[in-house]
Amino acid sequence: MKKVHRLLLQRHSGKADQRRHDGRVAVDTRNTRWCSDGFEIGCHGGEKAQVAFFLECCDRGAMGFAATTAESPRLA
Repeated sequence: MKKVHRLLLQRHSGKADQRRHDGRVAVDTRNTRWCSDGFEIGCHGGEKAQVAFFLECCDRGAMGFAATTAESPRLA
């Protein structure tokens, strides 16, 4: 289904990318750029804790987060 809708990532060829990253992640004004990430932590009892968060890139403040231990999390 993803292939039909062109949602797959391009396969890595093993060659280094020729483009050089000269840009900045930080910005001078608020509400112009954000970033997000998530991670999962395995607990001793076999449970998994999942966390997702997003940051504002001007002051790198956390704009929001979600955490769960549910089997089928809905972090979005």
